[in-house]
Amino acid sequence: MVDQIKKYLYDIQESIDSIHKYLGEKRNFKVYLADKTLKGIVLYNL
Repeated sequence: MVDQIKKYLYDIQESIDSIHKYLGEKRNFKVYLADKTLKGIVLYNL
């Protein structure tokens, strides 16, 4: 069970890192809401 939890946490961190790498410093929630492509990329990585 502990190994499964560690895998989930690792996968979550990988997804967060991918999203941060794509977004860079241009993180703006209003831009995110208005951009379907950006939303798709973020949701794909969740």
